[in-house]
Order: sequence, then C-alpha cells, then structure tokens
Amino acid sequence: MINKDRLFSVVLLKESTLLEQKNMDNTKIFEESIILLETEEEFFENNSQEYLIKYFNEKIPPLEYENSYGETIRSSIVLTVDYFEIIDSIGANDFTEVFSRTFIEKIGTTVENIIDKYYDGFVFKK
Repeated sequence: MINKDRLFSVVLLKESTLLEQKNMDNTKIFEESIILLETEEEFFENNSQEYLIKYFNEKIPPLEYENSYGETIRSSIVLTVDYFEIIDSIGANDFTEVFSRTFIEKIGTTVENIIDKYYDGFVFKK
C-alpha cells in the first residue's frame, strides 16, 4: 500500500529568549504558530517530539532580531503542540503560516507553564 502525502495543520510553540537583557521589563514572549505541511500521517506518529522540534527548526530557522531596547532576541520552536489533517484542498505551500498569536508572560515562565495555561489536555508528547 502506497502512503500518499496529506495536508496537515501543525500547531507549533515558539519561545523568545533574550541573549542579553538591557532593560528591567519583566516579560517573556511565546508565540503559537499554525503552519501547513504536506506529509504522511506516519511522520507525526513515528517521530519523537525532539525530532519534530529539530525538523521544524531546520525548516523554519530561529529568528534573531533586535528589539526597541537594543536587546538581541532569539525566537525558536520549542514544541509541536498538535496536528490535524485538512480534508479540503486549499493549494497552500508547505510551511505557510496561517495563524499566529502571542503570549506575553512574566520572565521565568516555562514551556510547561504555557502548556498548562493555554493547552489544557495537551497529550501529543511522543
């Protein structure tokens, strides 16, 4: 049996890290990004969370930028939260971002804190 690629919506969590802090702002930024990916369903089922994080960071490289305080920020993918198949044909390219939202939290907030706060019932932890 030949496995055909199918279109999936993939929910990724990005974490922004200060490479150097110059101000006293007590915030940390996380971003939820939903992208499209054409692949076999087994891609998610057969790969660990660690592999998926590495894979998506290679395909969507971490972003480094300078904020208004002159601080260098690095934003990278830290978690594959969820995925689901899209039944309709929408003709999108792989890694097209279709949704994004920002979580502005206090410094010291961890990925686990974000999961508990925003992703109640999170179970995708291969």
